[in-house]
Amino acid sequence: MDERGRFDEPAARRLFVQLVSALAHVHSRGVFHRDVKPENLLLDEHGDLKLTDFGLCVLADRHLGADGLAATSCGSPAYVAPEILYKKRYDAGKVDVWSSGVALFSLTAGYLPFNDGNLMGMYRKIFSGRFRCPRWFSPELRSLIGRMLDPDADMRIKICEIMEHPWVQQDGTSSFDIIQARSSDPRPEVMKWEAEMEQVRELNAFDIIAFASGCDLSGLFGPLPDRVRFAVQGVDIGSVLDKAEEIGRKEGFTVRRKEEVGCGGVMFEAIGREVIALVRVSRLLEEMLMVEVERASSSEAPNLWERLQLGLKLSND
Repeated sequence: MDERGRFDEPAARRLFVQLVSALAHVHSRGVFHRDVKPENLLLDEHGDLKLTDFGLCVLADRHLGADGLAATSCGSPAYVAPEILYKKRYDAGKVDVWSSGVALFSLTAGYLPFNDGNLMGMYRKIFSGRFRCPRWFSPELRSLIGRMLDPDADMRIKICEIMEHPWVQQDGTSSFDIIQARSSDPRPEVMKWEAEMEQVRELNAFDIIAFASGCDLSGLFGPLPDRVRFAVQGVDIGSVLDKAEEIGRKEGFTVRRKEEVGCGGVMFEAIGREVIALVRVSRLLEEMLMVEVERASSSEAPNLWERLQLGLKLSND
């Protein structure tokens, strides 16, 4: 950032690509931020962007209606999308695009596109979608911001289209890769499990709150009698998977293991290749892992179910 409080376009482009990549990732997992602004964009020691503060996020499977739309008002006034101000149901993903457009403008201009000393005056500018780009903006940047700040949400550029825009492509940034998991085992449950393990399992705000602070939010969402989740500290992912494998083999089950960067899993199969239970391990914080134990049926393999829970909870002792 220069002395005028703004980034040049190459520096802004690098950060913006990281922001859009982060949003694409959380959107693919049904999490919508709804409060994107520079204050929630932090830089690590390598200068890489981290999207933070998911306090206003919505989860697709818990907060959106049957139409896939959100209804609650949220966001910071200068970054709020016009459809939220209209107090109608809205697409939370398109709201993130709008606020990201405001953030990109402010990073490259050094000021807000809809700035006004009066709140209602600012809202009128947001409703109209009228703003003026500074003279140093390139034509490609003007084009991208214009498409992101389209007050008509139906016409607004989509997250998946942003990475194909000429301004983003100027430094050779490639579009998102679509990775399809390939499995030698065609059974749907095995393919689903292997596909999940191909990706680092990023955790949403509820996971972080529940495990990092020690509070239990499970009661808010109903009981899950065949799934338990708990945190372990001072142990690596491989050690937890080793313990799960050991328990499964002692119980006489066939064990499949898959380990990737930041996550891993073990599947337990009975005679006839019936899937009995799953263990998933994800990194929650630098020194903390989340372990999830799930069984396919409450009547199957009770000893395995109990020993997995006890053994993995004690794996760091």
